[in-house]
Amino acid sequence: MWRAFWTAMLGVGLPTALAVGLELHVAPDGTAAGPGTVAQPFATLVQARDAIRALKKAGPLPAGGVTVWLQGGIYPLTASLVLGEEDSGTADAPITYRAAQGADVWLSGAVALAAERFRPVADPAVLKLLPEEARPHVLEVDLKAAGVPADVPELPDKFSGFTGVDPLLIQVLCDGEWMTCARWPNEGFAKFEEIVDTGSGLRDYVAQREKRLRPGVFRYAGDRPARWSVERGVWMLGYWARAYVCDVVRAGAIDTAKREITWRVPLGFGLDTWGAKRWYAFNLLEELDQPGEWYLDRGRGVLTFWPPRPIGQCRVAVAGLTEPMLVLDQAAHVRFEGIGFEGGRQDAVVVKGGANVRLQSCEIRNVGRHAVQFLGGTGHRVVGCDIHHVGYSGVVLSGGDRKTLAPAGFEVVNSHIYWTNRVKRTHASPVSMHGVGMRLANNLIHHAPHSAVFYGGNDLIMEYNEIYWCHYETAEGGVFYAGYDWTHRGNEIRYNYIHHINDSLDDSPTGVNVVHLDDCVAGTTFRGNVVYRVGRGVSMCGGPF
Repeated sequence: MWRAFWTAMLGVGLPTALAVGLELHVAPDGTAAGPGTVAQPFATLVQARDAIRALKKAGPLPAGGVTVWLQGGIYPLTASLVLGEEDSGTADAPITYRAAQGADVWLSGAVALAAERFRPVADPAVLKLLPEEARPHVLEVDLKAAGVPADVPELPDKFSGFTGVDPLLIQVLCDGEWMTCARWPNEGFAKFEEIVDTGSGLRDYVAQREKRLRPGVFRYAGDRPARWSVERGVWMLGYWARAYVCDVVRAGAIDTAKREITWRVPLGFGLDTWGAKRWYAFNLLEELDQPGEWYLDRGRGVLTFWPPRPIGQCRVAVAGLTEPMLVLDQAAHVRFEGIGFEGGRQDAVVVKGGANVRLQSCEIRNVGRHAVQFLGGTGHRVVGCDIHHVGYSGVVLSGGDRKTLAPAGFEVVNSHIYWTNRVKRTHASPVSMHGVGMRLANNLIHHAPHSAVFYGGNDLIMEYNEIYWCHYETAEGGVFYAGYDWTHRGNEIRYNYIHHINDSLDDSPTGVNVVHLDDCVAGTTFRGNVVYRVGRGVSMCGGPF
């Protein structure tokens, strides 16, 4: 909705300079030999980028810069679209990549799976494992034969998030919606009944010193885990010891007589009831029991899927691109307006250094890691964007010089950011701000399982935002959180509307704070905010004023 609104607004009141600049055109049905005109458009953004490079070598940019118009459709990416310093515009002659008026434009890192590639499950061994109600509906497809990148290694024995390409992120999309990896329970969490062995947790100093680390053991209720094959692999996501730390760990053994599960490896905090005993198991063929669920056999590279509608009525795709979709490295005065990004396993947009890069009225969805990262540079902005259903954070801002207090000048304004942390449940957030001189203003932020804003540094302004339904899985944190550095100073949280903040613990209202200044952080001013139906207000854990 937001992207459509801003796209429509782009056609109104454009500066005269932009109207007289050079115009190039790109369309999904363009040609490699086309000159980039309306009648003979380019087929890819790479062609348009290279044409602008050639133009710049021939002389200065024309007055008003260059506008690359993208016609409606899907533009598949098999590698990052990279713009460097040589692809920069100037303040008076920017380079703008813009959706045509009314066009629905998507840069896609996904690999489409044609309906005819799906086959009914025929292997008797697989059928036996599937729940009876699923057998008439479930289909399978060979991902390698379908052109999906073959990098689908087995999951690690433990993880909370990955550096580099996340092997979990073979995500399945149907008509642009993120489907569910087969799991139990189907929604929410189970709770373990009893801790049999806490494992060698953080404060088991003897085990730590002697390197005799033990995995945790817990007792479960019911008989559901008796169906699962430890040999095939059972991975469990849980808040095992802390209500603000989420980890995935592989099962090493399931004792169905005692109803006990032993982890395959230890976790850092061990087992503790402070995590509210919450967990679920996923990627289990035995639990593929409702429409929209899928299971990936990583060894065979075969996807098993129960489509939510007949397969011929679904546009099914799998996240494929294993590198960021768009990378701007030392580029300046470049704009992307009215464009959608989806379907990559990595970040959608990464901006390194440079100046005055702007994402305006864009939509970013269904990507495995961060939607946007600004890593250094000055003056970068996210304006009027719709960012949702991403694996890690929505927008990550890192810039400015803390020694000199030179500001980055980054802004995230008028945007809608929601349903983040779909893979990394904790310590990722809708917005992360670290550095000097940044502004977060007039945004709508909601549905994040952990904090809405992680911040740290100096002269950071967070104002006029509406934030709700964050911390819905976690406790002992803050809607705004900063920690562990008393030199974080000059920051302001002002004039925000913060409401309906909760976590999943049973004794709500909860230990979630509106602002959590953890372990010696100080120097934040909290004023003029409206706070309604939250756990607690401002928590200050020491530090100078």
